[in-house]
Amino acid sequence: DRGVAAAVYLLPVLDGFVYGSYVYQNVPPIGAAAYMFLPFVNLFNSLPFAGLILFIGLSVFTRNAGLSRFVRFNIQQALLLDIVLIIPGLFETVTRLFPIELQAMGTNFVFYFWVLVVGYAWFSIAQGKTPNAVPIISQAAEMQIGPF
Repeated sequence: DRGVAAAVYLLPVLDGFVYGSYVYQNVPPIGAAAYMFLPFVNLFNSLPFAGLILFIGLSVFTRNAGLSRFVRFNIQQALLLDIVLIIPGLFETVTRLFPIELQAMGTNFVFYFWVLVVGYAWFSIAQGKTPNAVPIISQAAEMQIGPF
């Protein structure tokens, strides 16, 4: 269960990768690590509708009673995190009107939020605990999968 629960966070990891561009440029060790994963991100992004197909595929499993509640919760939370990561992209054209420093602050904020949530989730999963302390997202995931 832990492996599956951790693997579902690859969807928000792949979708949130772009928000680290300023961090990758300005922090060489993080940039070097990101550069190693760049081919996988590019492969995923080059496949037409890969994100949408993976999103819908994972959505189907949140209602599968054959999966443990632990796995279903993590699937739902990863999907909600992915939705949250889409929202800043909707404002991308508008944010280009702002100075580059503000753009960098905004994308850095999204990047750090993304890293903290995924890191917390993976750390909790490794300990066998449900990562249910992310404000708003965890509560929404709990409501979506229900008490079972």
